[in-house]
Amino acid sequence: MRSPLARGTVARSRSGFWGWHHQLLVTDVKPSHCGWIYPFFWKGWKRTLEVEDIYDPLKVDQSVVLGDKLAANWELELSRQNEKSSRPPSLIRSLLRTFTTDLIILAIPMLIEITLNITQSILLGKLLSHFRPVPLVSREDAMIYAGAMVLCTLISLVCRNTYELTAYHTGLRIRAACCSIIYRKALRLSSSAMGDMASGQVVNLLSNDVSRFDIMSIFFHYMWTAPLLTVVIMVLFVRDGGLPALCGFSVILSVTLAQSYIGKLSSKFRRYIALRTDERVRLVNEVISGIQVIKMYAWEKPFIALIRMARVKELFELRKTATVRAIFMTAHLCTTRLSLFVSILAVSMVGTRITSDKVFVFHSYYNVISWALSGMFVRGCAELSESYTSIQRIQSFLLKEEFTSVPSIENKNGKHENEPSKKNEETKALLNGTKPVPFIEPLDENCRLMLDNVEAKWNLDSPNLSLDKMSFSVAKGQLLAIIGPVGAGKSSVLQSILGELKPLEGKGSVKINGKISYASQDSWVFAATVRQNILFGSAYDKKRYEKVVKSCALLKDFEQFPQGDFTIIGERGVSLSGGQKARINLARAVYRDADIYLLDDPLSAVDTHVGQHLFDECMRGILRQKTVVLVTHQLQYLKGADLILLIQNGRSVALGTYQEIVNTGIDYAKLLKEEEDNDDSKSEASNTNELVPQQLSLRRSTSRERKKSNVSSFTSSLVSLHSQKSDGKEEQPQQPTSPLVDKMEASSKGVVEGSVYLHYFKASGSLLLLLVVIFFFILTQIAASGTDYWVAYWTKIEDNRPRLDGEFNSTYPKVNYTAVPMNNTASDAVMPLMDLSTDLCAYIYAGLAFSTLFICVIRSAVYYYLVLRISQRLHDFMFSSVIAAPMRFFDTNPSGRILNRFAKDMGSVDEILPKIILDSSQVILNLAGSFTLTVITNYFLLIPLSVMFVILRCLQKFYLKTSKDVKRIEGMVRSPVFSHLNVSLQGMVTIRAFGAQRLLKEEFDKHQDLHSGAWFMHLAGSSAFSFLLEFTTLCYNMIVLISLFAYTQESSGGEVGLAITQCMSLLGMLQWGIRQSTEVANNMMATERIIEYVQLPPEQKALAKESKLAVDWPQKGCVKLDHVYLKYSDDEDPVLRDLNITIQPGEKVGIVGRTGAGKSSLIATLFRMAVVEGHVVIDDVDTGNVTLTKLRSSISIIPQDPVLFSGTMRYNLDPFNEYKDEKLWQALDEVELKDVLSSELGLNSRVLERGSNFSVGQRQLVCLARAILRANKILMMDEATANVDPQTDKLIQTTIREKFKACTVLTVAHRLNTVIDSDRVLVMDSGSVVEFDHPHKLLERPGGVFTGMINQLEGHGAEQLKQTAKQHYKNHHAPAEN
Repeated sequence: MRSPLARGTVARSRSGFWGWHHQLLVTDVKPSHCGWIYPFFWKGWKRTLEVEDIYDPLKVDQSVVLGDKLAANWELELSRQNEKSSRPPSLIRSLLRTFTTDLIILAIPMLIEITLNITQSILLGKLLSHFRPVPLVSREDAMIYAGAMVLCTLISLVCRNTYELTAYHTGLRIRAACCSIIYRKALRLSSSAMGDMASGQVVNLLSNDVSRFDIMSIFFHYMWTAPLLTVVIMVLFVRDGGLPALCGFSVILSVTLAQSYIGKLSSKFRRYIALRTDERVRLVNEVISGIQVIKMYAWEKPFIALIRMARVKELFELRKTATVRAIFMTAHLCTTRLSLFVSILAVSMVGTRITSDKVFVFHSYYNVISWALSGMFVRGCAELSESYTSIQRIQSFLLKEEFTSVPSIENKNGKHENEPSKKNEETKALLNGTKPVPFIEPLDENCRLMLDNVEAKWNLDSPNLSLDKMSFSVAKGQLLAIIGPVGAGKSSVLQSILGELKPLEGKGSVKINGKISYASQDSWVFAATVRQNILFGSAYDKKRYEKVVKSCALLKDFEQFPQGDFTIIGERGVSLSGGQKARINLARAVYRDADIYLLDDPLSAVDTHVGQHLFDECMRGILRQKTVVLVTHQLQYLKGADLILLIQNGRSVALGTYQEIVNTGIDYAKLLKEEEDNDDSKSEASNTNELVPQQLSLRRSTSRERKKSNVSSFTSSLVSLHSQKSDGKEEQPQQPTSPLVDKMEASSKGVVEGSVYLHYFKASGSLLLLLVVIFFFILTQIAASGTDYWVAYWTKIEDNRPRLDGEFNSTYPKVNYTAVPMNNTASDAVMPLMDLSTDLCAYIYAGLAFSTLFICVIRSAVYYYLVLRISQRLHDFMFSSVIAAPMRFFDTNPSGRILNRFAKDMGSVDEILPKIILDSSQVILNLAGSFTLTVITNYFLLIPLSVMFVILRCLQKFYLKTSKDVKRIEGMVRSPVFSHLNVSLQGMVTIRAFGAQRLLKEEFDKHQDLHSGAWFMHLAGSSAFSFLLEFTTLCYNMIVLISLFAYTQESSGGEVGLAITQCMSLLGMLQWGIRQSTEVANNMMATERIIEYVQLPPEQKALAKESKLAVDWPQKGCVKLDHVYLKYSDDEDPVLRDLNITIQPGEKVGIVGRTGAGKSSLIATLFRMAVVEGHVVIDDVDTGNVTLTKLRSSISIIPQDPVLFSGTMRYNLDPFNEYKDEKLWQALDEVELKDVLSSELGLNSRVLERGSNFSVGQRQLVCLARAILRANKILMMDEATANVDPQTDKLIQTTIREKFKACTVLTVAHRLNTVIDSDRVLVMDSGSVVEFDHPHKLLERPGGVFTGMINQLEGHGAEQLKQTAKQHYKNHHAPAEN
């Protein structure tokens, strides 16, 4: 990107009005001086614009600058709250304090424009007095008045464009500032606050709520100038028409009051819409996060129904807002006409003669006041009310409880290392609205960590404590292993150390002496290179990096990755296996130079020998001199721990060495004794490189396409940081360049075939409804233009009534001017002049005016029914297409990109697009009516009119070419903002543990600046285009005025007044209409992006020959793979190669192999989650001829990553409502979860987003309960016991043996003891089958792979497993052979 400042096109920086505004002001007066925007248009005309073509914003418009200013003023509000408790903090006051200068300067061009508009109306009256039957003004004076009107119009044009650009730019600055502080607040949210709200709510704040500020500034000053203008014009009315003329004001004031009240309702409706949108976006986000599980369970239909229900509730609220919009637009079209009718009627009833100069001056006044009062003021009330609602939502978010880290006590020098000074701590506490953290007495110098009688709970309303009088301390260099059953509170201990779980007031304390590093239980990786994931902003130290990589067993992975550790992994680590994600997550924690390392169950996702390597080389190797707190379920490693803490129900049951725990006799300790007898944990390979197979491959290979779409929002800042330090020359592959464009999604240009407009209206599903809407639009305009024409016709009759009545000489004194003869004019061809009475003319006028009102109401109602129907169907189509898309789509598209379609783009289609389509259609039809009425006065005006239309069309075409590209880019650069937010929320605990908030804030500001640059280019281009439009229209108005003077003898005052008032309205109306039509084209980009997703190819094409299956298929559970290959994309190499295996009905098969060998890919094959070549046959039926819904619903799975969805436990078990409560309770009882649920709510117990109120092990048990309910003949288990303790593992294995005794069970496992008693074991390596037989048979092969895996287990562990395999073989297979 290039900055205008760098190119010398902006001469000065500025605060407030100057800078960009100075530049655009010069642009408006002298377009040739616009040295940066018109070349930009020319560039866009010659070629398609790219992200690099967008200019940087000025420094004062940068996100960090605006965020700092608003944050400082918000903090001032918070500090004042503490001083004056009666005054709550106000975000509105903070915004006004931040942007006071901008708003004050914004009033200058507006006041000038309003003054000029009033002056034009006065000059019009003077000009029209020349065209009366007896001219009251000489021709020369009239021409001076006409010239003055043109000059006023030109200056008004400049002021209006300057005001609008300044207002929109101010809105941009307010939005950028609010987005910045919203993200900063998100980084500081406490865990309890995050639990009370969904990530979709924060996304909605950053998308729909802040977008209100874009237009809010336009209406801000109308709140006080419109009433002021009303008073001035009322004085002028009394001067020109007496008190009766004020009667028309009753209409405007009545409409204004009514609309103002309805505008307040609009604010209320907006609040409800926001809540409904929050809920919908949250649900969509949940679906995207858990899409793999949803597909495997074949739960698409209930989630489609769930989202559709949320959408129906949202549309119900949108219809209320649509009603308000319909009333606004009806009033805008009819208010002036009704007001003028009432004024003319009142004036005529008191005997005052109606003349053209009076009528059209009144008309001009009403145009000005109607636009300001019933138009901008009333709409401003609605927009500001909605903005107020958005501000209140943001303020409520900013006031949520904040995270405060546990202060470090002292460093090696005895000084407080991480603890702020008392003054800073108190200030921070004031800003956070919390009590200052007291200083804690220093710990003993050998003690790194101490918990002293800590009592804490995640849910303050819950009677149960998460931690109950938890006490322990860890010294320097000690390794503390925390063990306990599922849900005991092991992770809660780590969260309390990190400060995420606060002790209850006065209930214990947490004391830390040193710097903390943390590895989360749910491996958190982001879309960037592997190296960037490990460094996470730390400086690159070659020696330390290589040591960490080796200790985390990543060397061979790097060798097999396409670009080594520069390989880009997708969002959520889609290109990695579970073990690879866990080791990268661990490597990040180990690389950080800290004193205390908190490791939350990092060994569960890896196989036994890799786990042993990690424990020996990492926990007891590179971290030997550090304090390590390790949560684990792998009891075989406990002998290497210095201390063991046994937890149950949040309480410390036992604390001591391994032998001390064994000697306690506690039930859980018996498992340690068993583990000691069956020890398989002392394996230590002589060479680390032997731990990984030679042909290790990515579970999902990383293609060039994925690199472009999945580059992390973190990348640019991390690249610069991790290359700062190197201890020596390094030979490494060249890091793949990641220019900013590569981070963006591909443009949707050309993706949607045919007209986007056609696709949009076709989505209504009813051609008849569309034709009815078009008919009422045209009929409304005919009625409105007919009303305007009748005013001119009636005025013409009244002007000539003295002549018709023979009263000319008695009414008008003799003057020196020559009376205008009554000749036939061009308009007489339309309707010849007739001698109609004043009463009859008034009745006709009343009929036309009220007919216009009635037809307009019907038009608005039918129109909003149409567009909301389109919105509903587009959303339903898009979600159905997305959820039916192949997994490859979700692997290559970050969640933020997909959410952008459902949040911002859908918001545009719901609210912005209907408004501007109606606005532009109404204005364009008004323009057609105005041109028609103008041409009626003189047919020769068709010539300049045609020329003007050609010029305007060329200008629009020239502008749209660039504008569409800019709007597309704006949509593209908006997605990374949401992706960055989503990734940040998912890894919040890790981010805070690493102290990376500043780094991520800076990266967010960069994304925000890029979007601000694109948005301002759109605004500046629109302003320049608007100026050219209005200047062209001004030239046409000059031609009209000249023609009127040229044909003075043939023009009546009514016709001239009609022509001039229509031309005056043309200026603002034409630029507004074409600008709005251009905005329609730009906002159609949102529709295009939605339709792009509507047209996503489905996961399964229509089957040419669908197999007819029994309801209970499969009845046996026989699985056969015949020459099967699996690819994750058609253009990639297969990850599974030529699999040929047969699994008999009821057989229990274990699947083992090194990390990345293809075990999970085999499961993906059976579920057809990717491209499968060959034949997968289940019970003699080729699954390629079975619908995916039927196939997946016929196979049960307990996935590697257990996923729960927000809602109730009932919904998570049975979303189809197929089972009775008794069966659900029975399933929960069998997995020992019955007592976990609330006794009051039972099956309706609340499940938070992602199941965050349940431990990982408990989530795994819920998945087992799902499998029990389904009772399918085939069960897949993908590392189902990886994250559970040995007791829960035993429970799961026992339950499976009992409940699935007659079923075919395929178990993927790292723990060899889990599969050693299987009927057969499938050994995989590099996507191929290496061995497949009974474990005992495989162990009889001296050089076999499985034998080698068993032999790596030293001591009694290997012998015990061999004996178990032999005994199982003897019991089940030997008799059959004999």
